[in-house]
Amino acid sequence: MRPSSGDDKKTKYDVAVKLAYDTAGIRLLRHEYEIYSKDLRALQGSVIPICYGLFTGMVNCAHTACLVLEYCANGHPNPAVAGEEFYRKLMLGICKIHQAGIVHNALHSYFHVMQHGEEPRIIDFSRARRHNCRGAYPADRYGDFQGSAEIPWCMELAKMEGVYGMKSGDPPDQHEWASLVPTLSQITQRLSNIAFYG
Repeated sequence: MRPSSGDDKKTKYDVAVKLAYDTAGIRLLRHEYEIYSKDLRALQGSVIPICYGLFTGMVNCAHTACLVLEYCANGHPNPAVAGEEFYRKLMLGICKIHQAGIVHNALHSYFHVMQHGEEPRIIDFSRARRHNCRGAYPADRYGDFQGSAEIPWCMELAKMEGVYGMKSGDPPDQHEWASLVPTLSQITQRLSNIAFYG
């Protein structure tokens, strides 16, 4: 893909292309494009890949759709190498997606997390839905939650805290979190304040 600027300079972009050839697949791509371009637009290039567009047309007499996204050069992160900071940024990204009113619905699969340089990118919003997030308590490095199970949680955030949050180090003050009502802003603040804990 080579967009041309007004001064005839050409810029090369490495892109990832997602194709659909049938009605159901095209419907999913349109839905995913809407999530990228509307609901999560402000997160493009930081939490999610840049979305360059959805293109439709006919190929060999069949309707075809093509979603063009920023290519994440490092691919899937290596769990043996990705450190606490990577997972802290990943949890912040997941929280930002929920703050934007979207639940991914497939983050249990490691294939939806990519690495672009040192930064995580979350991909594939074909199963995503609009969502009024209830938040969740943060997990410590052992996957233990500091809070009450009696208060309803956002299931995706709670699950991701158990998978990725525990890899991002402990919250600054475990007891401080135990008495708080679980909100998305608390998880975001906790993750924003931690750097590295040994």
